[in-house]
Amino acid sequence: MSIRVLRVYHGGRDPQHRARERALQAVGVEVTLAVPSQWPETGHESELPPEPFRIVELPVKRPGDVNRHAYVAEGDLRRLLADTHPDVLDIHEEPFSVAARQWLRAAAELPVVTYSAQNVDKRFPPPFSRFEAAALRRVAAFYPCSRQAASVLRGKGFSGRIEVLPLGYDDAVFRFGAQSLDADEIVPVLVGRLVPEKGVAD
Repeated sequence: MSIRVLRVYHGGRDPQHRARERALQAVGVEVTLAVPSQWPETGHESELPPEPFRIVELPVKRPGDVNRHAYVAEGDLRRLLADTHPDVLDIHEEPFSVAARQWLRAAAELPVVTYSAQNVDKRFPPPFSRFEAAALRRVAAFYPCSRQAASVLRGKGFSGRIEVLPLGYDDAVFRFGAQSLDADEIVPVLVGRLVPEKGVAD
């Protein structure tokens, strides 16, 4: 019998951000992906094409606000959990986010794993500090995207399992190239999305 995973990810409306679900499904994991019904960000699709896994769209308040968006009806979350009956709930949101708080409330005793990219030891104001503290007590494991983010989780008292999963890239698009320190000019390189919040204009 295959393992069933319900993944929650605000970025799941972007086809490039669904590679993890495709990879999990390809190795026999039964995946359901829950995404906001709308998300106003570059690359996010207004209509989702078929995928080899199930996608469920749920309405949210404050779409586009990564850490403060909230699902409109928490009953929808509980119904989806009851419908999919997952073995693991994977919340691809920061532990201090409103969405993570909602899903953790809905998940009862279900094993939960959570993402984190927070690599600076920030102290958040209420209610986010309470959300984070509750998540650190409740979550079974974290998969931060860097060792620095893992260190922040440990520094804040998380004692469970941590597996660093670095951010990936599409090797059909990017490849290693030659470089020389003897070049006459310096060429700046940006690794990331070409969006304003990444400082492209700077």
